[in-house]
Amino acid sequence: MVGPNHKQSRLYYFMITSEIEAFVVSSDKGISYRSDHSLVLINLRFSSQIRGGTWTFNNRLLGETEFIEKVKGEIKTVIEEYESDTSMDIETEDKQFNISYHLLWDMIKMKVRGSAISFSSFQKKEGHKKEKIYYIRYIVSLLDEKLLENNLPSVYQEREGIELELKILREKIDGISLGDNVKDGTGNIWPSFVACTGYERTLAECSHRSLDRKYCRGHTNDVGIKCLNSDD
Repeated sequence: MVGPNHKQSRLYYFMITSEIEAFVVSSDKGISYRSDHSLVLINLRFSSQIRGGTWTFNNRLLGETEFIEKVKGEIKTVIEEYESDTSMDIETEDKQFNISYHLLWDMIKMKVRGSAISFSSFQKKEGHKKEKIYYIRYIVSLLDEKLLENNLPSVYQEREGIELELKILREKIDGISLGDNVKDGTGNIWPSFVACTGYERTLAECSHRSLDRKYCRGHTNDVGIKCLNSDD
């Protein structure tokens, strides 16, 4: 600024990127000493920021056939996307690409990394489901022991509900919807002893003799139920 009532001054500042803005604790201007410039101070703290760490490839994925096929498809897609001449055979001829080989390699690595992360995430979710199945099986075994000690209808009902939960969870893991192959009206009584193709129209058989017969009388209203266990 210039003029009889104005002072000249400088602006002192740090230019930083938005990536490190979160690390800034404070900033200040110090006192100048033997200079017409002032000292500018900035306080950064990096230890307070939680970092995710460096991604590393899980070598165990190389033993998964499904993952290998997925990566092969991703690599083929990248090559087809950036090739200059689609008529050339990559197995016998040197392909030309509309990007540099270095950038092409980076694009392939990016695709492989994305596939590895998504596949590992899927495996983790499926693992949690299987762990839940093992836990439910354990609960069912405890209920079976309880039935041997005290034959109560309430225990049968509790076991039935847990078995149904187990069946639904198994179908989710196998990618099968409960309504895909079972017609409307099909019941789910004692799922561990029941097999249903979805095409039965009447009760075909109920020969599980270890159950009290009074709990089997209502099966005629559950179309498609077939009890396969005929052991005493």
